[in-house]
Amino acid sequence: MAEPAFMRSFFEMMTENEWDINKKHWAYLYDRIQYFQGKPQRFGTQLNADGSIYPVIDEQQLNTLRVEYGLPIISSDDLNRTAKVEDIERIENEKPDYVIWRDGVGWKSD
Repeated sequence: MAEPAFMRSFFEMMTENEWDINKKHWAYLYDRIQYFQGKPQRFGTQLNADGSIYPVIDEQQLNTLRVEYGLPIISSDDLNRTAKVEDIERIENEKPDYVIWRDGVGWKSD
């Protein structure tokens, strides 16, 4: 599912009802929306085509946040392979068909 309006409204509803949701699901949806927007993620749930972690906002706090939200810790080896925020443009340029699709359905209109 990659419908921007639906995903954003569902995320908003989850945020408003945080007492009644699984925080892990909230974290996955947050990261997925960030990924679709071409922005760094927060929890490291989205991967690049090569299996490395898509860029994160704060690599130093990643495992602390993951534990807080019920996600497993990422190994040091995998953390060392995390793409950098400045790599987002390069990563996207490697997937022109994806970028055309993503932009066409409205993710980069922000």
